[in-house]
Amino acid sequence: MFEQLGSSELEVPVTTDIAGKSDAHAVRLDKEAPEAIRKSSLHRKVASTIFFESNGGMSRSKAEATLPEIKTGVGDPDLNLVDVDNVLEGLVGQCFYLNWDRNRYRFGLTPNLNQILVVRRGAVQPKAIDERIKQDTEKLFGEGSKDIDRRYCPKRSNDVPNRPVLTLVVLGVDAPAGAPATTQLMESIVRDCGTSGRTYKSALIFTAPDSGDAIREAARDCLAWEDIDDDAETVGQLDEAQKRLLDAQSGTGQGRLKESLWRSYRDRCNQRILCRVVS
Repeated sequence: MFEQLGSSELEVPVTTDIAGKSDAHAVRLDKEAPEAIRKSSLHRKVASTIFFESNGGMSRSKAEATLPEIKTGVGDPDLNLVDVDNVLEGLVGQCFYLNWDRNRYRFGLTPNLNQILVVRRGAVQPKAIDERIKQDTEKLFGEGSKDIDRRYCPKRSNDVPNRPVLTLVVLGVDAPAGAPATTQLMESIVRDCGTSGRTYKSALIFTAPDSGDAIREAARDCLAWEDIDDDAETVGQLDEAQKRLLDAQSGTGQGRLKESLWRSYRDRCNQRILCRVVS
């Protein structure tokens, strides 16, 4: 195929996104797909159709594969066309060299935002993730009544003062609800304040999140999108469709992190696991 194209420049996009390697995106998506899609290798068929319809993406004429062309290329009497839409959504979300804009698709030589995001996510430091989560947690729980004292991410019993004031103790993502270490920390805070016994035990209300994995991933994505958006050189290399996508993702990254935090703490509240008073 590359001989017919007269160049092997597209070998990396093809083997990364379509086929040629066991971990190619279309190959992996087919393995993970429902049975009907998996048996027909629909991800690979759709990706291959886009590749040939767009002539490999090397031409400056920007030949593209439209949605009707893709459905015609992979269609057969047994095909559910809704599956094609779902497959395209999966490919768009995973492939590194697939470009799209308004139901037009093409493979090219330039990495898209998916690959840029993967690289930037890998560069986000754990310390930055922890700081961002703490910052957004304080912002989330800081809303509401000012008559309640709030203490965030305590590590020791004296991080929570011993005062006759209703106090909400917000445990961090490193102290998930139900974990033995979290229970020990809560018992320690309720029982003591540093080297002294705690007098106002019943003034404390604890809230702990579910496992922090989802929150950490949301924070990592948020920081990565913001890093890309702040990099003028990278943004300058994107086409208009990718710039629009970047604007959309940067705008929703913060919202996704807030939603992850809210869902994690709220679900625990609904399950009545948040409060623990030790006498």
